[in-house]
Amino acid sequence: MKFIKLIADNKKDIWNKFPSFNNVFDEVGAPFPPVEHLQFIEKNEGEKIAAVSDDENTILGWIGIIPKNNSGYAELAGIEVHKEHRNKKIATELIKHAQIWLSLKGIFEFRFSTSPLFTSNTLLYMGNFNSSYTWNNTSSIPPDNILWPVVDCIMNWKKETQKDFSKSVPNLKELSILRWNGLKPSVNKSLLENKNKDKFIELPFLSLPIIFEQYRLKNYSITETPFQIFETLNNRGYQFKSFLKENGKYYYTLSD
Repeated sequence: MKFIKLIADNKKDIWNKFPSFNNVFDEVGAPFPPVEHLQFIEKNEGEKIAAVSDDENTILGWIGIIPKNNSGYAELAGIEVHKEHRNKKIATELIKHAQIWLSLKGIFEFRFSTSPLFTSNTLLYMGNFNSSYTWNNTSSIPPDNILWPVVDCIMNWKKETQKDFSKSVPNLKELSILRWNGLKPSVNKSLLENKNKDKFIELPFLSLPIIFEQYRLKNYSITETPFQIFETLNNRGYQFKSFLKENGKYYYTLSD
């Protein structure tokens, strides 16, 4: 496997002539199709780093980076790993290569928006790179204006890694405000209303295709119920603290 800077290394054809993007460009919610996405990044003086096979014929993953001039940070313009090559630390290595590229420019921070429902992404951002999440409740999906949870993420690789204290908390499932029957959530109102300093929220494995399939089945509660819980806790002064995976489930800790 190689990591190639498609623009700086003049290797854009690896991306532009790739025969099928179905496995490497369908879950990030990018505003442009694949080829136009690379053009957009290049126009904005950014870079797209690709993990490719040794013969450079297969894209295994990619990350888009757009530095914000004179701001001291960069925008993460998407990251995705080929469906058949996940759980091999490729996404982690892509971020590390992006950090090196940015560090040489004197930039040590990513800023971007994401959904707190994307469990694998959050495990990567918060779990592996100590990113911070701040609630942003400004998004809904037209035409029905379905509530869509959004957070602003900051990843700064000069900060020291903090201990994830929630790993020592027993019985997270019983402490979760959200309970799940398959992919349909319900709220434990007594846990929502208690005065505990820490609040816990369970999620199943979720991704953009899974959520959109649930929308097709009219299960809008998959995003609207978590949205309402995050919004309520934010209004009460709770902030995202940590995220972890335990027994096949994912858990947020929010603290006041």
